[in-house]
Amino acid sequence: MTVEPDLAIRVLNEALQAKFHSLARYILESSPYATRADAPLVEALERIAAEDEAQAREITAQIEALDGIPATGLPDPMVTEIAYLAVGGLARQCAEGKRQEAARMRRSLEALGGNAGPGGLASAQALLQRLAEADLGQAEALEKALEVCPEQRQNC
Repeated sequence: MTVEPDLAIRVLNEALQAKFHSLARYILESSPYATRADAPLVEALERIAAEDEAQAREITAQIEALDGIPATGLPDPMVTEIAYLAVGGLARQCAEGKRQEAARMRRSLEALGGNAGPGGLASAQALLQRLAEADLGQAEALEKALEVCPEQRQNC
């Protein structure tokens, strides 16, 4: 069975929505409460936001290569309620979100199946695999930054 381009485009658009509406970027834009001790968390969020932006561009290029139309959709409504909250709790939410995104992308890969055929569909699958791995790595980076000063994280 070969993968239909429409299915690959739909799956890529779902990934684009997650990357375009990066929770890390929304957290940074929401003026979170952060102290100097939170610098590792803020730095991790900045790296993730930049990576998400670059990945959104890569996904867009892949969708267009399949003759699809990139669709960013709407952000998670939760982003309207995060202004001025403590960065530790927000980073924990972002880490969990990244784990969920990775799981969603792995399910999408399963839906696409193993026989993508030549060309753009195979590269779409490879991109989704890289994105899932990157999301897991980002979740781990945030969790590691959260461990740097655990006594401050108790109230987050």
